[in-house]
Amino acid sequence: MLFLLPPVLIFVGLLDKWVEKDTIIKYMGKNSGFYGTLFALLLGVIAAGPLYVAFPIAVLFLKKGVSLRYIVFFLGVWSTAKLPVVVYELSSFGVKFTLIHICFGLLFSYFLGVIFEKIYDQRQLLKYDITEEI
Repeated sequence: MLFLLPPVLIFVGLLDKWVEKDTIIKYMGKNSGFYGTLFALLLGVIAAGPLYVAFPIAVLFLKKGVSLRYIVFFLGVWSTAKLPVVVYELSSFGVKFTLIHICFGLLFSYFLGVIFEKIYDQRQLLKYDITEEI
């Protein structure tokens, strides 16, 4: 964790400054359609590292206006279909298991994102402060 998290936080900081909010909203906002799903899928598949590395990126996406559907889908792809996991599953469990696992994981993640988008208000998630609970 000590070696993974600092570079990710630096990357997230640079991404926050270099990529305009309008650009991210164009490709992963509420009205992005297929492009949002495609970008979330690509970002999750090429990921490396454990899932806790994805959460700072997800928070940045939330602040930049990315649709909650694509944030949840990105986290689901990161956990089930990133390239190292797919290679390991193919070599250990075979093609049939890997395809079933990835297809169900991706479908579940996407529809869970749709449900979360209907339940939670994105502005309310941005206002939530964990220190109020303590």
